[in-house]
Amino acid sequence: MNEKINYLTPDICIKEHDKLIKKIGGRYGIMDLGILDSLLDHIKNDIYYPSFESKVSRLVFSIAKFHVFMDGNKRTSIAIGALFLNINDYGYCSDTFIDEMENIVLMVVQNIISEDLLLEIITSIIENDEISYEVKLKISRINI
Repeated sequence: MNEKINYLTPDICIKEHDKLIKKIGGRYGIMDLGILDSLLDHIKNDIYYPSFESKVSRLVFSIAKFHVFMDGNKRTSIAIGALFLNINDYGYCSDTFIDEMENIVLMVVQNIISEDLLLEIITSIIENDEISYEVKLKISRINI
């Protein structure tokens, strides 16, 4: 990865959401631009989010959980997470990320997977281009 992190802007996130809605259907629009602005600004803080993985995790978690957009928040969180990976030279794992996150994000929204476990999952995907056996064990031990 580059030393410098390329961050997303609200306009880029809204355009990504609109592309997704056009493709799969749903309602266009943002619920609260302030939440999106705050999130995108907050992940730049290296004290709270010292690693790239923690920034991706917070981005995905927040968009999915806090209903930033009118519709498609779970799918949009995955698309924006993959875009963030791609613009920061992590394209090698973006397909795996997209494939794995579909069920994971649903479990995040249902409060089955915590933000800490989400970070472990995303870190595993970035480091291994898959969810490691150890992390899969943690997921399997969750009482649903």
